Amino acid sequence: MTFGDPGPVPPESPAIASGTGSAEPCRESGPSDSPQNPAAGIAGLRSPKTVGEVLERSPRCANLLKDHPIRARITQHYGIQEFEQLQINLLYTQRSLFMTALKHKMVPAKERTRFRYAIQILLNEATGLGWSADLIFSKEWKSIYQEARNNRCAILVMYFAGIGVQPGDLVRSQIDNWINERVIAQERTFWSAWEAAFKFTNLMLGKAYTNIDIIAAARFDDYAIPLKDFPPSALILRNQVQQLLDFRKNPRDGSRDKPEEERKPEDEDKLSDADNGDDIYDPARPERKQVREITARTLECSICCLYGFLKKHGRDPQSLDQLFEDACLNDYHRWLLNEHSTPPTALRFRFQPLQAAVNQYPALKGRRKFLRKFMTQIPNEPDWKRRRRMAEKCISHEDLEKIPGELRLEREALVATAPKGESNSHKTAVLRLATEEFLIKWLLVLPWRARNICECRLGRNLKKDFIEANSMLVTGLRMKEVQKSGQKFWQYSFTKEECKGKKDIDRLLPPELIAPLEEYLAIRGIDIRDIKADDPAPPPLFINAEGRRMVHIQLYCIICGLTLRFGRKRASTKVLRDMFASRYLETHKEPDRFDDLAEILWHSDPAITRKYYATQRDLRCGARIADEYLKERRLRRTQPPSVSGLASPDRVLWWVSCGLAVYILLFAILLFLVVLFRLKSF
Repeated sequence: MTFGDPGPVPPESPAIASGTGSAEPCRESGPSDSPQNPAAGIAGLRSPKTVGEVLERSPRCANLLKDHPIRARITQHYGIQEFEQLQINLLYTQRSLFMTALKHKMVPAKERTRFRYAIQILLNEATGLGWSADLIFSKEWKSIYQEARNNRCAILVMYFAGIGVQPGDLVRSQIDNWINERVIAQERTFWSAWEAAFKFTNLMLGKAYTNIDIIAAARFDDYAIPLKDFPPSALILRNQVQQLLDFRKNPRDGSRDKPEEERKPEDEDKLSDADNGDDIYDPARPERKQVREITARTLECSICCLYGFLKKHGRDPQSLDQLFEDACLNDYHRWLLNEHSTPPTALRFRFQPLQAAVNQYPALKGRRKFLRKFMTQIPNEPDWKRRRRMAEKCISHEDLEKIPGELRLEREALVATAPKGESNSHKTAVLRLATEEFLIKWLLVLPWRARNICECRLGRNLKKDFIEANSMLVTGLRMKEVQKSGQKFWQYSFTKEECKGKKDIDRLLPPELIAPLEEYLAIRGIDIRDIKADDPAPPPLFINAEGRRMVHIQLYCIICGLTLRFGRKRASTKVLRDMFASRYLETHKEPDRFDDLAEILWHSDPAITRKYYATQRDLRCGARIADEYLKERRLRRTQPPSVSGLASPDRVLWWVSCGLAVYILLFAILLFLVVLFRLKSF
């Protein structure tokens, strides 16, 4: 196994999502296969801890590394002032990551071999002076190491053991910091680091170290019972749950609902206890809405979890109404809060699908009053905490705008150093950089959702065609002028089934994206004129290295990897969308700015835009406005008296203009009187 190897990549996760994640071949070694230590056990011999101690006690090694270029590389990579300050444990546990970073920085292979040889000399000398890899690993880490090695995540065991963190003290934030540090230092791609951390987290949770991730540990307690595995005694409940899911997925007009004669009548005796007559007519009940397939699956998962909890505690609900009883929901809430330590935000996500189903399903209208009161008892996340969490993820817009330029420089350098016989790996690397560059440019102008980015097809959703007479496109020109010009325009469109907002989208492509789009298609070797409108499988806009459309996990890894490399913060597509909205509200002060933003973000109602972004502004926005105001006040106070007050240039110009106007007016009146006097004299 190699340290930098990203592990087995799923079929939809090729190099375009994970980058060039290969690493320098280097045999993995741990506590069980450390070299023999002849100096171990010698009385009075202290094992070295730093490189400086090794060089001080080994003149031969000091002479070999006296003017070695590895000194500058090590100090630059680890951010230390002197080469001698480097810890031996750190050098041992991260030597392969260091070699991977050198490869990503285009260091020649011969120089990397020279560095690897120097590191091996240092470790051999340290071993001869009493240092041993067994000193790094505690008893707990030794019991985990071999299994972690089999799961291709031993590098995290070595890292945390090297910095002295014990398994029981490990928390999720430390693993996230490890991912971020590896990507920023270009020691690993985001896909490689994220996959290794995912396997390591599951391994630690399987060893009962639940402090690492309390929410993920709750998933290991698989108390949910799938809908297809409901026992025969719950056959009626299973049929009712399936009817509820079909009701939620069918259109709101009821065109796909079963006819009244085919529906089974509800048992009024079972509903009589729950319905006391206070909630028969609820004018505030929301209108029925059709949900997406993923929302229906979330509702099904919530119901299966609730039913599994009740079965685990000796209850056997026979109908949907019994499943939503007050006592069942209260006990489930207390169990999640006390035994699973579920935070309030996760609790709301558990119960919100159930509340939405109760609000809109007629058979459960007797439970609506209790569910509304029940949800008010679950606290919301405070606005200040949500804004702070968003501010920690957001990178500056200036850093985001620099990413396409940096990627273009890397692509041009890669093209310039291309071998004579261009290989497939070289073409894949060039295509990957071109895709990432165009993707960031696209998101800076059009902050689409991840679903639409992945599902956009050339010729179907994005095309270059004439504008029809009955088109709803906003062109900014008169329709007759557009039709007379005979030109084709880049335009994109999505149906309401393809959008979350349930509205048809027809827009012209912004001019800022036309040239980058045509350049990107030229690199891919695609001519838009060759794509037919009736093509059953049109090519996707964003592809992976295998030529297939990009999936959500690939998009997430690309965006997070780029923002970490160039902005030192991990931001997803949703975060970039929120950043676009916040910046738009900061730069546009018109009264209807929320209406315009709702059109840009494809929201069905501007009220949704106000709900999401009216309170989620950047924390630095108010401070920045206050600083600008104070700076302006200080500037006015420090101006000399000759420029301030009535003698300021603006006021002088105003008084001169007023005086000139009065003079012209008096002259006109005088001229009128003179003419009038002459006429009377005649």
